Amino acid sequence: FEDFLERVLTYGNGEYDSQIYYPHSIESLLNLYDFSNDEQIKATAKGLLDYFLATYALKVYDGAIAGAQKRGSREINTEGEMFHHLHVWFGNPSVQDANFVSSLHQLNSDYRPNSRIVDLYKKNIDLPFEAEIARPDYHSTEANRFHEYFYASKSFGMGSVYMNHVDNAGQQVVWSLVVKGKSHPLTFGGGQPFHKAPGGHSPYTQTLQKEGVIIVASAPTQAKNDSDVRPNADRLHWGKSDLSSLQPPADQVGALEEFFEEAAFQAATWLFVPKQLDKIKELDGAVFFAVNRTYISVSPFNKAYYWIRSQNNASISSKTIRDLLGKFNILVVPGEFSGYVLEVNEAESYLSFEDYILRSIQRQLEVNSVRKSVNVTSLAGTSLEMNYQADQLKAAGMINGKALNFGNWADGGVYKSPALVVKGGAMKLSSNGTGYSMRFTNGKIDYKEIKQDD
Repeated sequence: FEDFLERVLTYGNGEYDSQIYYPHSIESLLNLYDFSNDEQIKATAKGLLDYFLATYALKVYDGAIAGAQKRGSREINTEGEMFHHLHVWFGNPSVQDANFVSSLHQLNSDYRPNSRIVDLYKKNIDLPFEAEIARPDYHSTEANRFHEYFYASKSFGMGSVYMNHVDNAGQQVVWSLVVKGKSHPLTFGGGQPFHKAPGGHSPYTQTLQKEGVIIVASAPTQAKNDSDVRPNADRLHWGKSDLSSLQPPADQVGALEEFFEEAAFQAATWLFVPKQLDKIKELDGAVFFAVNRTYISVSPFNKAYYWIRSQNNASISSKTIRDLLGKFNILVVPGEFSGYVLEVNEAESYLSFEDYILRSIQRQLEVNSVRKSVNVTSLAGTSLEMNYQADQLKAAGMINGKALNFGNWADGGVYKSPALVVKGGAMKLSSNGTGYSMRFTNGKIDYKEIKQDD
């Protein structure tokens, strides 16, 4: 445990932000904290609990985690154990008590997250903010193997990760958006339908994100000679099949199930859209959503997009498809080079939903299917350029004319953000001018109050 604490404060956690597995690690650490007679063991357990909860809370809205996850559910935010663990410690207005389950150990533990972690969870910090997070290999021994970007606003959080290799395709959430709904958080996700779910890594999909704008693109694999280089070798291994076009499914259950059977290698990019939205409007080849205090625009690469909706879920024989279509409508953008630009904004910044739509359709968007490039300018004036790399796992690109710098991600540390910094064996939390640091050296943990400029 001491070795692990030292590694996560230096390299980060390889199995990061997992809504599936974090509860098991947390419950083991609570055992050490509550029942060990060794003060150093208790301190180590507390340090790891603080790390797990601070880093997780940074990306949470109403109990639902946004952005990338390693070992995350393909369904994303299924309100499992981690969701309920967070409710015990932080409270969550979206949890209905009748559906709430928790462990007696957690309820009775002496451990409680400190006020700074509570501030992160409740987003009682300066917003919006950006975070760069350098993820290590799975065993947390090699730094900066994956490059995560996260953007936190008042009513939503969105993040994505640039993949360098594939070590668990089924349980990798590459990107997701969580929006505060009126009664519970709503999660968006998608990509080429390799897993036919909002999560999971498709070797055919690449992303590029800045602030509340993300470009999601998919295309077939292009082999190259240096296949011994791992990113290309992984791409060739997972994405060796050709992609093919599919006709939109007819409005019969049998046709829908047959479509899903064949969809894993469809030449298309899917967006999973929660059903509980306030408004949906389609105009000039784009789609717009109003969700509580948030507006979202989706600009497909072409106007041949279509929807998969089901009103007859009970008659679908597959429980997976039935549950999926009970929660989501699916926007399908077909094409050999397919995808969409999704932009999220605070509703309070616009006069009305109609005002938001009018501004959005004037936004500059260029898609070059031959070069597999996308250029877009956000409503805030930020320029994003994606260059899809068909022989790699991640895209190349530029933000405001400046190339992405993967070599010095997170300023050479683990977490770089205004509220949370992890670098050089220390974690710092700060907000409203004050905070604290936690450093692990020579087998001991040192907590120190700091000023924001320390």
